[in-house]
Amino acid sequence: MARQPDEFRGFPPQLHPGFGPYPAIARWDRQYDDGDTIWAMVDVGWNQYNFKPIRFRGIDTPELRRVATRDAGIAAREFLFGILPYDAPMTLYTAKDPDQYGRYVADVIYLGVDDALRCANVDLARAGHAMIREDWGWPETLATCQALGISVDGFK
Repeated sequence: MARQPDEFRGFPPQLHPGFGPYPAIARWDRQYDDGDTIWAMVDVGWNQYNFKPIRFRGIDTPELRRVATRDAGIAAREFLFGILPYDAPMTLYTAKDPDQYGRYVADVIYLGVDDALRCANVDLARAGHAMIREDWGWPETLATCQALGISVDGFK
């Protein structure tokens, strides 16, 4: 039987749904392409843990590799590092299948400084660091947030 990694000891109970959505721990590496992808250690159940890239559903942040968008991309990435620091607990509400690059697409839920549930996807858009993409699942992101009682005021 596999043992639970130390990073999951003391995982906030309000972030652990008990089934379905996946508890995860943020892992960072400064080699990210942009602010809408994160690496995470994911508890996939049955004492199995996977290290996976996670793509934020419904948003698009500026690319770091393009000269014209590099500064905005760095700002988006730094904002994301600020709300999801290394080792931050979070819960992933994923789409069923990975995207064309093998990343799972998810709504990323975390605890804010006030211990209230927050959605990183919505926070990136609200802060002006991400463009909303209806065709990439933004309506599903809003539905997830609303079901969890997370404010999506100002978005439709």
